[in-house]
Amino acid sequence: MRWLNNSKIDARAAYRPLIQAALRDWQGQTLYLALDSSVLWDRFVIVRVSLVYRGHALPLDWIILAHGSATVSFETYKTVNRL
Repeated sequence: MRWLNNSKIDARAAYRPLIQAALRDWQGQTLYLALDSSVLWDRFVIVRVSLVYRGHALPLDWIILAHGSATVSFETYKTVNRL
C-alpha cells in the first residue's frame, strides 16, 4: 500500500480500529498468534506478532531493528505488544 509510505499517516492508528473490531467479533473463539522475524539485506530484522486467520497472518504489531540475524532475544523484542 503506497499510502503507508506517507510520513503523515500513522499506520498503527489507522489499522488499530480494524483489528479491535475483528477481535470483538471473535470473542469466545480460539485465536492463534504467530511470532515471526524476517531479515532484510542482512542489516535489518522485522519482528512481527500476527493473528493467524484462514491461513494468513494479519500483523498486529511489529518492530524493525538494526540487526543482522533473525535470532533476536526476548529482551530485544518484548516491546512488540503496543496494539
